[in-house]
Amino acid sequence: MRNTISSKNLEACLQYTYVDKITASEYASFIRFLIKTMKKEMPIEILNNLNDTIIKGMIKDFSIEYKENAEGEEDHFTINLVEEGEEKKVMMLNIGKEKVGKDNKNSAKTFYRFYLYPESNEEGYRVTFNRRVTKK
Repeated sequence: MRNTISSKNLEACLQYTYVDKITASEYASFIRFLIKTMKKEMPIEILNNLNDTIIKGMIKDFSIEYKENAEGEEDHFTINLVEEGEEKKVMMLNIGKEKVGKDNKNSAKTFYRFYLYPESNEEGYRVTFNRRVTKK
């Protein structure tokens, strides 16, 4: 059975990141960064490796569809962004703890960047978060 959680309930999304199967993964960190970015109303940048298109914008909302008892294995992620007044939808299918990596150069002085590879390196996404997202 598939369940869906959405950013309309950020607390439920945060609780999802503490499920035993994914809590210590980069995938859980990625979701936490999405939550922090929404709370602080900061923009993100998503690069689609398949066609080299970049979308920069504010997160309107996001949702995670996952299989019960298989959290973080083949989740379907949908992020709705607003870019210059226009709404854009990015769908990432089959994302999970084994398919998310963090850039080694991440720091509060530069940026936070995650790589999501649902099928292969050529078909993945690079998501960049503002460095100030972790500031209090």
